[in-house]
Amino acid sequence: TMLDLVMLGRVFPMQTVILAKKAVSYYPLVGWFMRLADDIFISRGSKQSASSMFQRASAELRAKRVSVWFFAEGTRGRFSDGPGLLPFKVGAFLLAYHARVPVVPVVTMDFHNLYDRRRFWSTSGTLKVKILEPVLLDGLGEDDLKPLMNRTRETMLAELKRISPPRIAH
Repeated sequence: TMLDLVMLGRVFPMQTVILAKKAVSYYPLVGWFMRLADDIFISRGSKQSASSMFQRASAELRAKRVSVWFFAEGTRGRFSDGPGLLPFKVGAFLLAYHARVPVVPVVTMDFHNLYDRRRFWSTSGTLKVKILEPVLLDGLGEDDLKPLMNRTRETMLAELKRISPPRIAH
């Protein structure tokens, strides 16, 4: 959601960019700001493998000497019964693998009690953000990435449930 980007913009480390699909660059406001921030947009052509696309993106990241902020779900899921995570897409792990850097999982508590998207209403409160231990990719091959990604997702989901307060009715 837009609230994600506003909140996360506050906690981004310096020299950090977002990696997003190219279509996001055309969104009013958010796309414009992302272009101004020199974020990286990727588009996967039909003849291009995901691995080769992320090899090129990792070279761009190393050339710019920046870290990348990546939303592993691809989009925010909506769960009526409590906080949850969609299955991860492999892109963040492929990018880290090709860039030879660790993945640092960041978990943000469930926004449900602070934000009602149907009414575009929010209230003040404390939003918890937890940075987990880096996930090292040393010595792994591409075939090892999906199982590692799934374990990382399970760790993040457990932390999401731990730091999120019980939901209240809107």
